[in-house]
Amino acid sequence: MSVKFEKLKLPNYGQMGGVAMHSSEVHAGPRVLVYGGQRQGISGAMYAFEQSSSDGYVLMPDNAEGTGPPPPPRTQHTLTAVSAEDPNSPLFLFAGFVMNVGCANDLWKLSIGLDANSLPVPTWERLEAAGECPIERYGHSATYIPGKNKIVVFGGQDATTQFNDVHVLDPTAIAWSQPSVSGTPPIVRVKHTATACGPNGLFLFGGFNRAVDVRVMSDAYKLELSGDGGSVSWSAITPDFPAGTKIAPRAQHATAVTADGRFAIIFGGYDGTKCLNDVWVFDLGASTLRQIAIETPAPEPRSRHTVHIINDLLYVFGGYDGAKPTSGDIFTLDVSDPAGMESAGGGEKKDDKKKAEQEDEPDD
Repeated sequence: MSVKFEKLKLPNYGQMGGVAMHSSEVHAGPRVLVYGGQRQGISGAMYAFEQSSSDGYVLMPDNAEGTGPPPPPRTQHTLTAVSAEDPNSPLFLFAGFVMNVGCANDLWKLSIGLDANSLPVPTWERLEAAGECPIERYGHSATYIPGKNKIVVFGGQDATTQFNDVHVLDPTAIAWSQPSVSGTPPIVRVKHTATACGPNGLFLFGGFNRAVDVRVMSDAYKLELSGDGGSVSWSAITPDFPAGTKIAPRAQHATAVTADGRFAIIFGGYDGTKCLNDVWVFDLGASTLRQIAIETPAPEPRSRHTVHIINDLLYVFGGYDGAKPTSGDIFTLDVSDPAGMESAGGGEKKDDKKKAEQEDEPDD
């Protein structure tokens, strides 16, 4: 069956406004934290969203009273939770393109408490981790691997160089390490997605490469973290497509993996010439990839957004429409039966091969 996005009617959606190149994470059950990114300029604001709340979006204070300064505003950073359900578990902010600084590699711990009105209040703490810290970067990924209790940082770029290195953060010991790597790793890239799948792995898809003959990509990889995080192995995934279809290469897209780890849902992105609003389901067990038929109206084409799956609903937060950040609206899509979703008839358009404009630096 074809599926339809629903646009949530939120009382305070205008309060958050448009945002792109932000980070967001599920924390304390259905709460989603949306931090930083690009608005009128580079932002350091954080909003909490709970669909069950009558408030919709709530702007959080910069830091709890009596604590130190919060992180400086930034974009193309990562915010990674070590638990989606435990309200006492921390989150970790790493690197990004920082206002008035440029590329950064600072590490922050975020704890969430509640005020007298049961509204979330952040406490930020800048960390000095043991081990050798990754060099400054933005546009990277940082993925929590639950079976190993480790955060895997991959890729990104600084002012001159793109990366395909892997670093591991122990969120308990607050220590960095660089594991040994086997298999054939992905080529250097930025603005890809890397999403946890299974207890010890992550699923990587797409991204942007500066090389003229590569640029936006549609390749897929699986990473497995072994032992105590001291080694990783890469394996390429070559999916089967329905006849006559193929996914368009893309960067600045968003991906979420279902709770059982079987399906990855890919939404939108930038194909080198335009923003997209297509939905694809990647069956990670069967290595099949197909586009899903979506009823209209669908969310506006977008890139630089985030998505999460909560209670069988895919939530879409923010994005960029090619000219400006999209509004603060939130869209949801029922993904309770990925295998039963009707496939769309089309795939990659082959009549639009304009050269992609260079996207080496983030917009201010």
